[in-house]
Amino acid sequence: MDLRYIHVFLIAAAPLTELRGAIPYGIFYNLPVEKVFLTAIAGNVVPVFPLLLFLDFLKEVALKFRYTAGITEKLLRRIEGKKDVVENYGYAGLMVFVAIPFPVTGAYTGSILASMLGLNRGKAFLAICGGILISGIVVTLVSTGAVRLFSV
Repeated sequence: MDLRYIHVFLIAAAPLTELRGAIPYGIFYNLPVEKVFLTAIAGNVVPVFPLLLFLDFLKEVALKFRYTAGITEKLLRRIEGKKDVVENYGYAGLMVFVAIPFPVTGAYTGSILASMLGLNRGKAFLAICGGILISGIVVTLVSTGAVRLFSV
């Protein structure tokens, strides 16, 4: 297997880049768009279910340690300001929130929001996966359009 696909998968699974970084990376390296899309979707979905299952536990652990408590509290405050969308529109709001391809609106933040709001994990997982799929389509369309634009 080409190592670049592993890179796409890992970039998509990483909290800050997610598929918003993975898809342009794969397209930049001239990998087939369909394979890049599917690999990035898979990489972005993989961490979601464990996050939904263990986030409460991880948050409690992080808040107990001096070195991680400040960062955790700051992150939670930042995400707290974004929960209105999900509270007002439920699972559809969660899906749209994750689908918007902007920084701090991806699967990780969506998982944290779902956990903070006590949403049903199964329904939240499906909503987040729907958002990942929509985001993947948008990022792929933008990335392939950008490649065409700059290759002229």
